[in-house]
Amino acid sequence: MPITIGGIGSREVTFLFGAQIMHLEITNSIALSLLFYIITAIVSLFGIIYSIKTEKLK
Repeated sequence: MPITIGGIGSREVTFLFGAQIMHLEITNSIALSLLFYIITAIVSLFGIIYSIKTEKLK
């Protein structure tokens, strides 16, 4: 059973197999997956900051 942190690793394997099935560039597919992960992490960080600051306003 693979162990992943926040889904990183399993998502890349999915993109790897999908790229092979659809005959796409593997490196571009994995780079897209990592870019998606980074964007999601940044947006989540802003959500945490917003959540903490709204509790202080109440």
